[in-house]
Amino acid sequence: MILYFLYASSYFWYFSAKNYKDHIAVLIPILFFWVMLLSLRSESYGEDIKYYFYIFIHPERYYLDEFGLYYFNALLSFFSSEYIWFSLCYSLLINSLLIFFYRYLDRNAAILMFLYFCSTFIFYQLNLNIFRQGVAVVLVLFSITLFSKHASISIMILVLAILFHKAAIIGVVFLFFQQFDFKKALIIPTVLLSIFPIGPDFYAGVAGIIGQFIPIMERALNAYVEMGQQGLIESSDLNHRNLPIIVTALLLLKAKLPENIRVNSIVWVYILSLLFSALLTNNVLLYDRVIIFSQLLQPFVFMLSCKAIFPNRWMVPFIFVAVLQFIFTVSIWGPQNLLPTYDFYKIL
Repeated sequence: MILYFLYASSYFWYFSAKNYKDHIAVLIPILFFWVMLLSLRSESYGEDIKYYFYIFIHPERYYLDEFGLYYFNALLSFFSSEYIWFSLCYSLLINSLLIFFYRYLDRNAAILMFLYFCSTFIFYQLNLNIFRQGVAVVLVLFSITLFSKHASISIMILVLAILFHKAAIIGVVFLFFQQFDFKKALIIPTVLLSIFPIGPDFYAGVAGIIGQFIPIMERALNAYVEMGQQGLIESSDLNHRNLPIIVTALLLLKAKLPENIRVNSIVWVYILSLLFSALLTNNVLLYDRVIIFSQLLQPFVFMLSCKAIFPNRWMVPFIFVAVLQFIFTVSIWGPQNLLPTYDFYKIL
């Protein structure tokens, strides 16, 4: 019930204070309470986050060839090695990056986009499991949106993202494509590939080619391919991860989008992420590492579609979908997928 209470309270605060001139003053309390809720979770709440804490307190026992997390942990442990400090800093970093990225995309709708994202299962995955990749992906998205005006800063952010997770190197591909105008003709074949995936041998061949051209990816990609061939990794089905993204992609066909560089870049990344993940459907681990870009961008792209189709009432479908999605995530899908009833950290 604590998640429902916080979600409802966040909307209440937004509509009570949305006319306040200082948007940051409205945004900070919502960010604060979500960060505090997630940082005060029990040590047993979540899966991979428990392993991240083990790495945090025993860095000498784990080899990291991506040094971003190593130095981030070193900085945190300089002040404290307590679980509550670790949890607070991890939660603050990932959620601050998220909400300020949405604010960079649309200052007035940042809170609504963040609350929409809080309704998705991937939000809890970022906070409880795939923290390192989540940080890297948000940094890549910052890099892409900054590139046209601040190329040098953009490249530095991309390098930092790669230091957190090698999968961030796909940002180079996104940066290349964003130089061109997006064509809606790409949407239909992307959606068809997402619904009707190709055979399992394709991604193995693609992984081999990528490994030859990008040596730092070779070891990880080969491991995924071998696990898939041994039946240790399942394929990905149509479910909560991709159905909202596919539907939103179809809405783009009808929507007249703003003609600016930022929107062009975001739509490119959104569709390319869905396309590349569709080619990796037979390996769910690789699939999840690519589609996450679309998952983080879906609140913004869905908002653009709602504004284009319902220009005067766009908040109604946007919030309605968010609330339904939140109920599904917290009460139905979450309990079936390692999101148990919320349990607070016991300080005493």
